[in-house]
Amino acid sequence: MAATDVEITRAENKTLELTVRNKDDVIFNLTGHTLTFTVKSSSAEIANLILKTSASASEINLVDPVNGRADIILVPGDTVNIEPGDYEYDVWVTLNTGEDFTVIKLSSFKITARVTVL
Repeated sequence: MAATDVEITRAENKTLELTVRNKDDVIFNLTGHTLTFTVKSSSAEIANLILKTSASASEINLVDPVNGRADIILVPGDTVNIEPGDYEYDVWVTLNTGEDFTVIKLSSFKITARVTVL
């Protein structure tokens, strides 16, 4: 899948809706497989700023796995301690065989500042 840029205000709730397709652009059945979403300051960094997997439905909810539908759930705690700025992210699926493939290629993940604190 092509790059898909994301912008989020620091410490806000946001859901990223995905429909996973294979390399032939056919909807991919996610049943029994794992999605992983990672944000880093750059692709060269080792440390993850945000890491979520479908092993926990509160992180990545497989809404309709047979039809490749998943929601990546971002909550205030994911970004509250990250400085506003430009970061990078990607999404991978790991098959139950151990093989993996890219769902969303390396893309921009921008965190913007907020003025209002509730």
